[in-house]
Amino acid sequence: MSLDARTIGTMYPHRDPQMLERIIIPQMEHRIQLVKYWEIETEENILEIGCGQGDCTVTLANAIGEKGRVTAIDPASLDYGSPYTLGQAQAHLKASPVGERIKFVQADPVAFLESTNEHYTTAVIAHCIWYFSSPSALVQLLHALGSRADRICIAEYALTATDPRSVPHLLSALTQASMECRKPASKSNVRTVLSPAAIRQIAGASGLGLLREQTFVPVEGMLDGVWEVGAVMDEAYVEEIDLLGRGCLGRRSSIQCLSYYQEFSDILDNYKLNFKPELSDGIPALQERVANRVYDLLTSNGGLYIKIGQAIGNNAALLPAPMQEKFQKLFDDAPQVPYTVVRAVLRSEFGRDPSGPEGVFEEFEEQAVASASIAQVHRAKLRSPDGNGPWVAVKVQKPAVSKQVEWDLGAFRVVMWLYENYLFDMPAYFIVDFISDHLRRELDFELEAQNAIRTAKFVASEPRLADRVYIPKVFPEYTTKKVLVAEWIDGVRLSDHAGILKLMGETNRRGTTVQSRLPFPPKPLIGGVSSIMDTMLQLFSAQIFEWGWVHCDPHPGNIIIRPHPQKPTYPQLVLLDHGLYVRVSDEFRHQYATLWKGLMTMDFDAVKDVAEQWGIGTPDLFASATLMKPVSFKGEDARAEFIKLNQYERSVLLKERLKSFLTDTDKMPKALVFIGRNMRIVQGNNQMLGSPVNRIRITGSWASRSLAFNPDLSYRQRMREYVGYLGFLLATFTIDVLFWTSKVKQWVRYRLGKTAEGFEDELERTMKGFAKDNFGIEIADSAFTG
Repeated sequence: MSLDARTIGTMYPHRDPQMLERIIIPQMEHRIQLVKYWEIETEENILEIGCGQGDCTVTLANAIGEKGRVTAIDPASLDYGSPYTLGQAQAHLKASPVGERIKFVQADPVAFLESTNEHYTTAVIAHCIWYFSSPSALVQLLHALGSRADRICIAEYALTATDPRSVPHLLSALTQASMECRKPASKSNVRTVLSPAAIRQIAGASGLGLLREQTFVPVEGMLDGVWEVGAVMDEAYVEEIDLLGRGCLGRRSSIQCLSYYQEFSDILDNYKLNFKPELSDGIPALQERVANRVYDLLTSNGGLYIKIGQAIGNNAALLPAPMQEKFQKLFDDAPQVPYTVVRAVLRSEFGRDPSGPEGVFEEFEEQAVASASIAQVHRAKLRSPDGNGPWVAVKVQKPAVSKQVEWDLGAFRVVMWLYENYLFDMPAYFIVDFISDHLRRELDFELEAQNAIRTAKFVASEPRLADRVYIPKVFPEYTTKKVLVAEWIDGVRLSDHAGILKLMGETNRRGTTVQSRLPFPPKPLIGGVSSIMDTMLQLFSAQIFEWGWVHCDPHPGNIIIRPHPQKPTYPQLVLLDHGLYVRVSDEFRHQYATLWKGLMTMDFDAVKDVAEQWGIGTPDLFASATLMKPVSFKGEDARAEFIKLNQYERSVLLKERLKSFLTDTDKMPKALVFIGRNMRIVQGNNQMLGSPVNRIRITGSWASRSLAFNPDLSYRQRMREYVGYLGFLLATFTIDVLFWTSKVKQWVRYRLGKTAEGFEDELERTMKGFAKDNFGIEIADSAFTG
C-alpha cells in the first residue's frame, strides 16, 4: 500500500498552499501512520465512526483501492464545523478522485447499525471517543459493532504527554470534560476523556479481545491541541462556567474549581522550577512548602476535597515525608455545619422538622456529636406510642457535598494526571476512576444502610465472631440518600486510648486523659486489650480472606468497645461507618491468601508469581508493604549506595523505584488501594494499644486456613493444602518467638522506667530504615497510624 500525504492532502478542502503545507499534510501523515498500522487492505468494506470533516475518511478511501468502500458516519449536522462545515468538506471529498468509494451518513451510529444488515471487514473509531456523550455511549456502540465487523480499530490520544508542549492539550481536554459532566444534555466537543486502560476495560466488558496496540507520537503540526486549548482560553468559555455555576450551584462551585486549578498550577510550577540538581540542598524545604500549600488548598475547599486528600493520604508513604505528615491531618474531625443547615436537609428529605409536635423524631439534639468531611452525626430519639422510643444516631450529609461532587472529582482527575505526568512522574492516574466511583457511592446513605445489613449477616454467620462483634441496626424507613438513621451505641471509642485502657483494666503508660464521659463498669472487662485487638484482626481477616467484603475505614473513631449486653464482663467490638466497602473476587482472595502464605513460609517463588500476575515489578517492596515489615529476596543492602546520594538524587531514585514497582497498572487489582489502607490502620490500632497481639501471625493464619479449607477443592487438592497448612503452622513458630521476645523486652523496659517499645514499634522502626536505605522512601512517624 503506497500512501502519500501530499497527494491525499490535495483531495482535502484547503484555501491555499500555505494551509495545505502547514495544516493538512501533517494531519494526513498522522492518519497514514494509523492506516498502515491497522493494515487496511484493498477492497475492504470499512465503517468509520465519527468521521467529522473526513480527514481519516479520505486516507482510508485511498488505502482500499477502487473496489473498496468506506461508509463514514457522524451524528453532527451538515452545518457544523470550521473553517469548513461537514457539508462543505463532504461535498469536496465526494468530488475528489476517491469520492465514489465514500458514502457519508449523518446519523447516530448505533441507530444506523440497527437500520441495516450490512457487514463490514473493519470498523474504525479514530480520534472521536473524547466527543462521545458518555462512556456508556461507547459501551453501546461496541456492543452494536461486535457482530457487524470482523475487527475494530481504535485511535485516541493517551492521557500522557511525551513532550511538555502536549501538556496544555491534555489539561484543556480534562478541564472541558470535568465541566461538561455538570451540564445536562451537553453537546460540547470534549465530554468523555478516557484513558487507553479505560477503553480496553470497556472493550473487554463488551466481549472484545485485544489483538495488539501501539503508541504513536503525533507528527509536528497537529492542531488538535491548539483547538482544545483555544476553547478553554476563550472568554465565552469562562462566562459559560459562571452561568453554569449560577444555574446549578451558585457561583461558588465554578469559581472554586477554577481557583483550585489556578492555585494547584502555581504549586506545580514552583515545584518544577526548584526541583533541580543544583538546588539539591533546598529540596526538603521545597517539599515542606509544597506540602503546606497543598494541605491549605484541600482544607480551604473542604467537602469532597478532604475525601480526595484522604484517598491520596491512604498511600502517603510513597510521598515525601512533609506530605505524609500533612495528609494524615486530613483525617481529623471536620467543622460542623450549623443546625439551621441540618434542619433544612431533614425538611427536604422528610418534609418535616427534626423535632417538635410534627417532627420526625421525639427528640433531636442540635449539637452534633461528631463531624466528618461529608456528614455529621446527631443524637435523636425515635417516636413511640409509650414515649420510650430508642435513641438513634442520625447521620446527615452536608448539602454542599452533593452539589460539588462532580466538580470536585473533575478537579481530582486533573490533579492526578498532573501528579503522574508533570509533578512526580509516577503512576497515579490509573486509580482515578476506581476511587471516584467509591467516593460517589459513599455519598449514598441508602447504600450505606445496605452495606451495614450485609456486614451484619456475614458476622452472624461466622461462629468465631458472632458474639464478639456487633453491627448497629439501621432503620431503612428513616433512611434516604442523604440521611441515615441507625441504633445509638454507648461505649468507648478506640480513639480514646486512656478510656480503653481503663475499661480493660490496663496501665496507662502514656499518661493520656480519658475522653469518654460514660460511666465505666465497676470491674474491668475480661481479656485485656489483647482480646480487643484479637477480635479486630479476626474480623478484618475474615472480611478479606473469607467474605470478599472489606470495610475500608477502620480508623479508631469508627470502632466502639462496650460491655457485652448479655455478658457484661466481656468486651464487644462495635463497627461503625459502613459507607466505604470494596468487593473482591474469589480469584483475588485466593491470590492474596497465597501471597500471605508465601510470605509466612518464605516461599518467595509464590510471592513473585502473585506480584507478576498483578503487574508488580519489585516483589521486595511489595512484600514489605504487605507485611509492613522489611522483606528482601536478594539479601542486598543498598544503604552504602544510598547514603552517597544527595537530596535530588534520592528523589529521582524514589521515582525510578516506584516506576519499577508498578510495571503494568492494568493488571494491578484496584482494591489493593483500600485493602492496604485497612491493613495499615489495623496495624496502627495494634501499635496504639502497645502491640498486644501478633498481627502478622493472626492475619497469616486466616490466609493459610482459607486456602486449606476451601470447599471447592478436590480431595487431592485439599490434602495438599492440609500439608501446606501444617507447614505454615511450623513457620509461625519463628514469628511467635520474635513476638514474645519483643513482649519481654517491652516489659523489662517498662520496669526500668524507659520507653516501652511494642512489637509494632520495632517493625515500624526497622521498616522505616529499610525503606530509606533500600528504596529511598522517607516514612514519617504518622504513616502507620489510622
